[in-house]
Amino acid sequence: MDYNISFYLDQRTKKLNGEHAIRLRVYSTLIKKQKFYNLNLSATKKDFGKITDHDVKNRGRLRELHLILQEIENRADHIAKGLGTFTFDAFETKMFRPKGASVSVGYHYSKKIDRLESGGQVATAENYRLSLKSLGNYAMEKKNINSSKLSFYDITPEFLKGYENYMVKELDRSRTTVSIYLRALRSVYNDAIASDNIKREIYPFGKSDRKKYTIPNPRGRKLALSAKDFILLRDGRPLTPEQEKAKAFWFFSYACSGMNIKDIALLRIGDVSSDSFSYYRAKTINTRAEDLNTIKVFLTDFTRRVIKNYGNLDGNPKDFVFPILDGSEDPGGQQRKIKAFTRFINQHITKLAQSLGIGTRISTYTARHTFATNARNKGASTEFIKDALDHSNIKTTEAYLASFDDEVKREFSRNIMEV
Repeated sequence: MDYNISFYLDQRTKKLNGEHAIRLRVYSTLIKKQKFYNLNLSATKKDFGKITDHDVKNRGRLRELHLILQEIENRADHIAKGLGTFTFDAFETKMFRPKGASVSVGYHYSKKIDRLESGGQVATAENYRLSLKSLGNYAMEKKNINSSKLSFYDITPEFLKGYENYMVKELDRSRTTVSIYLRALRSVYNDAIASDNIKREIYPFGKSDRKKYTIPNPRGRKLALSAKDFILLRDGRPLTPEQEKAKAFWFFSYACSGMNIKDIALLRIGDVSSDSFSYYRAKTINTRAEDLNTIKVFLTDFTRRVIKNYGNLDGNPKDFVFPILDGSEDPGGQQRKIKAFTRFINQHITKLAQSLGIGTRISTYTARHTFATNARNKGASTEFIKDALDHSNIKTTEAYLASFDDEVKREFSRNIMEV
């Protein structure tokens, strides 16, 4: 056995009634370490000896305390035994969580959100928070289930099909939003199964089994600029300094293989050499820590000019190239500043596009898709684009490339009879 469980009377402090706190003592024989847990119970030294002596028949309050400690000991032993290999983290999670938490959707979401936030993944944590809120609203409105009471046993394939219809048909939300929210739920579901809180038999997701629910995977949305609109935006003259700055960073993202704004904000002077810079995508640092891909981007006259006009390469190698962040922010502060800068770009690049007669909705995300589409149109392989975008799965890249430009289709149709 790789653990021992017992009770300990903490005599370092004494209450006014002469009693001391009773604590649960758990010792790991694997790492030779012990921990003490508060039980909100107390006794005198004399009474503690009686209630922990299984051969003594206690009466009244002592018998009640004896039964409570016996129940705690049995539960702690059952939990520790069920862990396989004992760890304090796993033991504490199961021992001290609220009643019913093992099957509570909200509880497992909150644990996931806490882990993401502690790892600096603030934006991802917010997606999980929105996912939980959306599912809770549906459960309350359509199933009369209080969101705080929603359990994994409530999340059936029928529940998920109803949720999708509710989001798309009643709330007019996109299937992309449904996909994002339900992929978060699926991840939480998988965590609950992996930690042996629920049985895999109730898992509602699947593709090959028609009785299961398949998360929608919208493809073919045209997110990239057409060749015509791209040229209009590239050659268009900004009307304000704000539009000029937004255009510079939009095209910097495009020219740097669809680099995310967060990665631009986190780019440090030490990452930049004479002819290129290298970085890790912030999005993958926590999710693919053992298989990080170094992205190398070669500098051009244009990207050098953006750095010269809006950034700085003279300073401490740990300083940021662009003054989007100052280095004093915690993860939440970083996220707020990056979101604000992204909003600035989106707002002013949209105004510029509208002044040029471009009807397509433009954002920083469009720059990433436009890079992928233009690279494909210039003959780059899907594998090359996958590496440039740092996708872990080529299917993600294929989704980026799912919609060909109308002009490409039109030209293909014109030449289809030629050999």
